Amino acid sequence: MQVIEGKIVTETEWRSMIRYTDKLQGKVERLERDRIVLFGLFVVTAVALGYVLAQGVI
Repeated sequence: MQVIEGKIVTETEWRSMIRYTDKLQGKVERLERDRIVLFGLFVVTAVALGYVLAQGVI
């Protein structure tokens, strides 16, 4: 048993909490990856649009 802020936590609860936090950490890492990919797509799209507009002006 562990004591967290004055509360006694059983081994099962402790392991359950660890699994839950690991799951949340995995979701955070996935969201960070997705954010990087989407930003890269945005940059590529912006450059392509700029190129197309520049070709139309010249």
